[in-house]
Amino acid sequence: MEEKIERLRLWHQDGREHFVDVVFSSPNQSVAVLGAYYGGSCAGIEVGKRVALWSASYESPLLSDDGHTQLGDGRIDLEIEALRGIGLGSLLMRPLVLWIKSRAASVPVVPIDLSADDAGTTRERDVRNRFYEKLGFEFAYSDQDRTWGASLPMLSSALILPAVQLSRGWIVDSVDGVGEVF
Repeated sequence: MEEKIERLRLWHQDGREHFVDVVFSSPNQSVAVLGAYYGGSCAGIEVGKRVALWSASYESPLLSDDGHTQLGDGRIDLEIEALRGIGLGSLLMRPLVLWIKSRAASVPVVPIDLSADDAGTTRERDVRNRFYEKLGFEFAYSDQDRTWGASLPMLSSALILPAVQLSRGWIVDSVDGVGEVF
């Protein structure tokens, strides 16, 4: 099993700063796992606290089976509130999308189901919806407020590789293990 580790520094011009340790592994040709852990700052967040633990899976097409790929295990969430809405989730998704796109064939992506529970506020809903839309997903929403629904069929080749940048004035630098994951 190959494991790659990279430390990211997230900083804002107003002086806020966070370090995130990212671990990417692919124990076999069918699964990839990305773990992100808080590496420290002056924000009072526990060092080592999990930021994200996401996976991707890929099943090659066989005779009468189109195969499939899946992002996440039903939930993709940043576990530290202070890191939400700045583009970190999209950045962390990058290695998993690259891994999927490196597989031999384009296969259907398992649909993403959006839950109203993840859209408690308008901001939470918008951040969640933008996250998936930046990856290329389109949704059939079950309500006019876009709080719940399911993604439309798509192939893995249609996944969009997220940019290596943050938003809202945040900047990301690799400080250790440069180029290992990103």
